[in-house]
Amino acid sequence: MLDLSPIARAWAYRAAVLAHLGAVVVWFGAVAYYPLILRPALRAAAADRKAKYAILAAVKTRLKRVVGVAVVILAASGLTLGWVRGLFLPGVAGAYRHHIFLAKLTLGAVLIVVFLTALPLLARVEVPKRRARLFLAVHLAVLALGVLAAGLGILLSR
Repeated sequence: MLDLSPIARAWAYRAAVLAHLGAVVVWFGAVAYYPLILRPALRAAAADRKAKYAILAAVKTRLKRVVGVAVVILAASGLTLGWVRGLFLPGVAGAYRHHIFLAKLTLGAVLIVVFLTALPLLARVEVPKRRARLFLAVHLAVLALGVLAAGLGILLSR
């Protein structure tokens, strides 16, 4: 484990908080973008189904890259925050805070697994309407899990 001076530790903490919050905003902004903005806009548009799918494919490709970077930053900054605050060790953080941290790590792992597997699994669904409904359900579930993870993060920030 690195032994940092108190000043270096404080700056590492600040940088990790900034990176963590930025990554959360990017990831969950992208997740919320589909059900709250893109889907309703495509429904209202007078474009044919083929054009809508082309738009969705282009957006999905771009979002996957952007969110992928945000996920890496989120995981790295979250682990850094846990290390700087001593949350990996129950004796340092206290059992209650350690358990909250482990719950948040678990939620983060679930969200990362969903990010890595949802689109390939949804691509296997042959019925377009069913695939679209499942796609929406995944986005809503990720938003709900994200709110829960944010709540745990708020508990840890105290």
